[in-house]
Amino acid sequence: MSNRIQPVESLKEYFKDALHAALVNQHPSVEGETEHYVVTLLTLFARSEALFEPAAEGPPLKPLVVLLSEAIVGTTVFRRRAWRAYLWPSIALGGGVLLWVIVVFSTFSPMHLLAHAVWDGTAGAPREA
Repeated sequence: MSNRIQPVESLKEYFKDALHAALVNQHPSVEGETEHYVVTLLTLFARSEALFEPAAEGPPLKPLVVLLSEAIVGTTVFRRRAWRAYLWPSIALGGGVLLWVIVVFSTFSPMHLLAHAVWDGTAGAPREA
């Protein structure tokens, strides 16, 4: 593929052809609906306006969690309750902190055992037969 910008008649057709070529090359099993969905997403987000919300000081980027939340429940339902924009990021942050505590302090977690092995100096040591 060339590094130069290629003018195309239809962005949707371009992504459809590119995805089809990649699928032929990689041989994954993909449903027709999945192909259509990926092409639609690529076409939609190829334009920068789809990634930004209009604002007075310029277009800020929508967080990925907001895009995912809107995709799950729909834009109208998501915007009906403004607190939802803060719910999923809060849950993700809190869950990440809790998982970090479990990983670090759980006695038999791989991270805990690896930390002990590194501290012991046995992590990279060859085993004796």
